[in-house]
Amino acid sequence: MQQVQYANTWQMLKTIVEKREVEMAQDKIKEMIVEFLANDPSEAEIEEFYINKVLPLDNRSINEILNN
Repeated sequence: MQQVQYANTWQMLKTIVEKREVEMAQDKIKEMIVEFLANDPSEAEIEEFYINKVLPLDNRSINEILNN
């Protein structure tokens, strides 16, 4: 019985850590986008940035990321 409790507690902690890691990664992506947009890029530069830098990490649109 105690082993089951430890397993459940371990799974809960693991889920919390994984969720926090995702949140931290999303914050980093958002920061990267804000820094990029601060340079007033052209539409072509934004498209290239999104395809090469954002999309491999996050499939949301730039607007979705910034509004979260």
